[in-house]
Amino acid sequence: MRNWTAFVIGVGILVAASYGAPKPVPDPKPADPKSEKQAKIDQAKRDLANAEAQLRTAERRADRTGNDLENAIRDRERVGQLLTTTNQDEGELTRVVVTHEREAKDQQSARDRVKTQSDDAAKAVSESKKTAADASKAVESAKKDAEKEYLETTESRERLAKIDELTAALATERQRVLAALSDVASYKQLKQNAAVTEAAVKAARDDSRIDPATLGKSSQAWIDAKSKVESAERDACKADPAYVTADDVLTQSKAAHQEQVNAFRLQLPTHPTVAPALATLAEAQRMQESTTTQQTTALAELKLADTAFQAAAKRYNETTARLQQTRIARDKLATQLTAADRNVSAQERDLADAKDDLRDARRALDDARRRLRDAERA
Repeated sequence: MRNWTAFVIGVGILVAASYGAPKPVPDPKPADPKSEKQAKIDQAKRDLANAEAQLRTAERRADRTGNDLENAIRDRERVGQLLTTTNQDEGELTRVVVTHEREAKDQQSARDRVKTQSDDAAKAVSESKKTAADASKAVESAKKDAEKEYLETTESRERLAKIDELTAALATERQRVLAALSDVASYKQLKQNAAVTEAAVKAARDDSRIDPATLGKSSQAWIDAKSKVESAERDACKADPAYVTADDVLTQSKAAHQEQVNAFRLQLPTHPTVAPALATLAEAQRMQESTTTQQTTALAELKLADTAFQAAAKRYNETTARLQQTRIARDKLATQLTAADRNVSAQERDLADAKDDLRDARRALDDARRRLRDAERA
C-alpha cells in the first residue's frame, strides 16, 4: 500500500511539474534526530503539503480544460449555425437562380421572336421599295411611250417640221452674218489670235519639257481668245435685223409646240396606258408606307424586348455570382466545422485526462492525510 502511495505521489509530482506546479514546500526545520516519530510526522506533513499542491494544480487544469471545452463547444455551435444559415441561403439562391434562368431564357425567346418579326418587316420594306421603284419606272415608261405616240400625230409632226424649217432659216441667216463679219479687220485679228493660241496649246501638249503651270496658262489664253471670237459673232447676229427676226419666229414656234406638249402632259394621268400604271404606283407606295410603319413598330418592340432580356440576364448573372460566393462560404464553414469538431474532441480528451489527474490527486491527498494521522498516532 505504501509503495502504491509513493508511486501515486511520484506521478503526481511529475504531472504537477508538467503543468507548472509550484515548487515543493521546503522542508521544515529538522526535528530532533533522536525522535524517529517526529521525523515520520515531518515527512508525512511534507507529503501532505505536496499532495495539496498537486491537487490545486489538478483542479486548475480541470477548470481551465473545462472552460476550453465550453469555448470549443460554443465555437462549434456558432459555426454550425452559420453553416445551417448558409445552407438555407444556398437552397434559396438555387431556387432563385433556376427562376431567373428560366426568365432569361423566356426573355431571350421573346426577343428572338420579335427579332424575326423585325427582320421580316425589314425584308417587306425592301421588297415594297423595289415594287414602288419598278412601278415608278413603269409610269415614266408609259408617259414616254404616250408622249412619243403623241409626237407622231399629224399635228405634232407638222409643228416639228415647221420648227426644223425655221431652224434651217436661222442657220442660213447666221452664215450670212458671219460671212459679212469675216471682212472686218478686228474680227480677223480675233480669229488669228485664237488660231495662234490653239497652235501654242497643241505644241505645248506635245512637248514634255513644258510644265503643267505653263500649259495651263496657254490653255486659258486659248479659251479667252475663243470666247472673244464667239462674243463678236453673237454681237454681230444680235445687230442684224433679219437674223433677229428669224430667231424670234423660231423661238415662238418652239414655244407654241412646247405649249401643246405641256397641255398633253397635263392629261397624261387619264391616258389609257398611264392611268393604270399610276394606280399601280399609288398602291405600291401605300404598301411601302405600311411596311415602313410596321418596321418602325417592330424595331421599337425589339428594343423593348432586348432591354427586358438584358435585365433578366443581368439578374441571372448576379444571382449566379451570389450563389457561387455562398457555396464558397459554405465550403469554408464546413471546413471550419470539421476543425471545430476535432477541437471539441481534443478538448474532451484533455478534460478526461484532467479529471483523471484530479481524481488521482485527490486519492494521493487522502493517502497523505492518512499517513499523517498514522504517524501522529504511532
